[in-house]
Amino acid sequence: MQTEVTDVEVLTARLAARFRQLQDAHGLSGVQLERRTTYGRRTFGRIRNGERLPGPGVFPVLDRIFGTGTELTELSERIRAAQTAQRLRDMDTAAGTGSPTPGAWRTVETSTGAEEVGTTERRAFIGGGLFAAAATAAAISDRIAESAVPPRTLREIERDVHDLAGAYTSTPAADLVPRAEAGWLGVEQLLDARVRGRTRTTLDTRAGQYALYLALTANDLGQGAVADTYLDLAGQHAEQADDRLLSGCVSILDSSFAFFRNRPHHAQAVAAEARPSAHPYARPMLAVCEARAAARAGEPAAARAALGDVWDHLWTGPTLPGTVPVDERLAVVQTAAILSQLADPAAEEHARRAVELYTGSGQAGHLGGAYNALGRTFLRRAVPEPERAADAAGRALAAVGEQRTSWVVDVAGQMWRQLDARWPGVTGVRELGELVAVAARPALPGGTVGV
Repeated sequence: MQTEVTDVEVLTARLAARFRQLQDAHGLSGVQLERRTTYGRRTFGRIRNGERLPGPGVFPVLDRIFGTGTELTELSERIRAAQTAQRLRDMDTAAGTGSPTPGAWRTVETSTGAEEVGTTERRAFIGGGLFAAAATAAAISDRIAESAVPPRTLREIERDVHDLAGAYTSTPAADLVPRAEAGWLGVEQLLDARVRGRTRTTLDTRAGQYALYLALTANDLGQGAVADTYLDLAGQHAEQADDRLLSGCVSILDSSFAFFRNRPHHAQAVAAEARPSAHPYARPMLAVCEARAAARAGEPAAARAALGDVWDHLWTGPTLPGTVPVDERLAVVQTAAILSQLADPAAEEHARRAVELYTGSGQAGHLGGAYNALGRTFLRRAVPEPERAADAAGRALAAVGEQRTSWVVDVAGQMWRQLDARWPGVTGVRELGELVAVAARPALPGGTVGV
C-alpha cells in the first residue's frame, strides 16, 4: 500500500516518544546505554528529546538492546526518507520551478518505507544551456550541508589537528602554542557564523581538540590556571559534539591535573568513571590515570587491577588528535612509575627498559619520565641509594632541557625534597637541588628539546 511520506517532525516526535518508552521500561539511563554501546550519552539524549537524528548505525544497536526487531531502525529510515523528500522539494524551489504542482511528485515503495521522487527530472539543470544551473547546484549543496564552511576548509582544519597530534611529543611545547592558538581561534570564528548540523558538530570537535592541545601545552609550560581554562573549554566542546574520543581525553587531563596537584582520590574517581565506556584510544591512558592515583592513595589492589587493564587495552593504531596514546613502549614507562609507587621490586627492570626504549627517540618528556621512575626505584629499595636516585632525577631534568616540561620537573623536584630531607649532605643530592632551582624557572620559547 502506497502512502504519502509523513512529515519529518511528526516522525521524529514518534521516534522520541517510542525511545523514551523503551528506555524507561528497560531502566537504562544514557550513561548505561553509553557503556553498552560505542555511542555517547549525548546521542541518546538527542533521540529522547527529538533533536537532530544521529547516524544510522545507532538504531540497529538499540533494536538489539531493546529487543524490538527492526522497529527503531525502520522508523529512523522513514525520517531520513522524509528529509530527502524535503530536500528535493527545496531543490525544485531553488532551481526556479516554484512549489511542486499536484501530481509533480509520485510516491514509491522501498524496503524502508515510502519515498517521493520528483517527476520534473530536475529540468532546471538542463534548461538554458549546458550546466547553466551550476551556481544553483552550489547553493543547494550549501543548503544540504547546512553550512557556510567549504568542505576544503574542513579538510584543512582536520589535517592541521592531525599534524599537531603527530608533533606534540617531539616538538617543544612553546613552539606548538602559536599554531594551536591560531587554529583554535579560526575554528571559534567559524562557529560564531551560521553553521548547523554535521558541520557544526565537526567544528565543535576540532575546536575541542585545539583547546585540548592548548591545555596540554599550558600544563607542560607550568601554566596551571591557563591549562584549566582550556580544559574546561575542551570539555564544553566535547559535550556539544558528543565526541567520545574527545570526552575521554578531557577526562584524562582532568585526572592527570588532579594527580600532579596531589589530589589522588579525585584523579582516581574521574578515571574510574570514564574508563569502562571510553574510546579504545583513550581507555589505556585512563587506566594509567586510575592505577597511578590508586597507588598514591594507598589502594594497591585497585592500582594493580587498573594496571592490568592498561596492558589488556594497548593502542596499536596511529596517533589520533588528543592525549598521547599508550602503546607498549609508554606502558613500560607507566608500569615502572606505578610499581615504584607500590614499592614493587619489578619497577626497576621496567624503568631501565623504559630508559632504553626512549633514549634517542626525540620524545624528551617520556625519557624524563623514565628517568624519574628509575630514580624512585632507588629510593624504594630495602637499602635506599640516594646518590643514584639523585643522578637519575638529574638525567630527567637534562632530558627536557630548556623546555623544563612541568610534569617532569615537578616530579624531579619532589624527589629532591625527599632526598634533601634525609640525606642533605650527599653530594649528588646537593647538585640535584641546584639543577631543580634552575629548572623551576619558566620554560624558554623555541629551541630544540635535549635528549
